[in-house]
Amino acid sequence: QISFEVIAASVLANAELRATENALSIVLGSQEAAAESIDFLRQVSETTGQSFRALQGEYSGLSAAAAEAGVPQAEVNELFAETSRILAIFGKDSTSTGLTFNALTQIASKGVVSMEELRQQLGEQLPVAFGATARGLGITTAELNNLVASGELTSAEFIPAFTKGLKEI
Repeated sequence: QISFEVIAASVLANAELRATENALSIVLGSQEAAAESIDFLRQVSETTGQSFRALQGEYSGLSAAAAEAGVPQAEVNELFAETSRILAIFGKDSTSTGLTFNALTQIASKGVVSMEELRQQLGEQLPVAFGATARGLGITTAELNNLVASGELTSAEFIPAFTKGLKEI
């Protein structure tokens, strides 16, 4: 006999999935692109062992912010997959995962990388973030510090560089 809690959880999970699909179809411009993104998200969830349910909101928020910043979805997917992989390596829980993707979403939505997001928010959850960004840009951490302090590092430059730096880990 199926309990009320199981049915309620199933209905809630289905509603959350539909909301994510709807958000992605708006952001990406089609239901087909949204379905492809849901498949991608399932693959990331299975590969990293992280909860699909926990990742779906993070993914749709990051996708929306990055689209507004002019970042191609392929770069968003690479960023999401690599960040999820590193979070799994470090054994981060869903709270840390949420905080990490919140920082990345803020960076994307602001269009410029600030020290608050990079060192404090992102760095607290992923201590390798600053070094990975510097490596991805091919500069020293001191040079990265100056670049971020000057307000000259855009999110469109940061995302592929951060992803590249994470891939090297």
